[in-house]
Amino acid sequence: MAWNTYHQSLCFPSDNPEHPLSILEQLAYEVDGALICSRILATIIQETKKNGGDITKASKPYRMFISEKWWSLIPNPSGSDVTDDVWIDGLKQRVVDAITLLKAGIQVDPSIHSLFSIDFFGSLLGIIEMNSVELVVPSPVTLYFSQLQERNLINSVTNEIWNDIESNSKHDDDDEKVEDIPPPCYGTALCAIQGTINHSCSPNVEVRKENLDWHGDTMVFALKDIKMGEELFISYIDENQSYEERQQSLKFPYLFDCKCEKCLTDQKLSVVK
Repeated sequence: MAWNTYHQSLCFPSDNPEHPLSILEQLAYEVDGALICSRILATIIQETKKNGGDITKASKPYRMFISEKWWSLIPNPSGSDVTDDVWIDGLKQRVVDAITLLKAGIQVDPSIHSLFSIDFFGSLLGIIEMNSVELVVPSPVTLYFSQLQERNLINSVTNEIWNDIESNSKHDDDDEKVEDIPPPCYGTALCAIQGTINHSCSPNVEVRKENLDWHGDTMVFALKDIKMGEELFISYIDENQSYEERQQSLKFPYLFDCKCEKCLTDQKLSVVK
């Protein structure tokens, strides 16, 4: 599936550390979201080839997300010696570096040059910064043995192998498992439903990933009774923080002051104090 979606464009010899895409993987430590952004670009490129060259149609799934330019979402660290303008220029240069490596690593047809502009790439990074959700999914090894079990294909050999793997999991004094072996995989995803739900510090739903969901789907679960027609809200942050901490956490990267019922109440209480 990955090959048909994006990997044809991003495939490179893994034993070549000098390949532009290999260098991009290292740059991803400085530009958070650069790798998933490159996959989105590759997906748009391959979809554009399939649909006869319609970039607008190929990029439509990503235009539904609210976004600002990435460099406007990353605050200048407190106590920094550089001005805000210099800070933003530095972030923009990192984006330019990522684009340069991508263009060098992917055969870019002139018809898709617009995808490699700093504005478009910056917007994609902004989408990831503002809308992505962190997911934890089971190891492929775990999923493989789960599928064998569901299909009644476990035999004495495979059962012995799995028991040997499972025996390495760590347990506490009460024999409760505290670390899975093989360990789960951690990732970042853009989810259409989650990306359209507004924030509240007193949410009525939450987005969760079921551990044994093989397809990587996320689901929205109610946290309280919800009336017909009532708007759904999730929390973009840790809602257990103090009022001041919540406001600061929402300022970057979400660029708004929260006026939910909880924040209005907490604001009044802070004024009284």
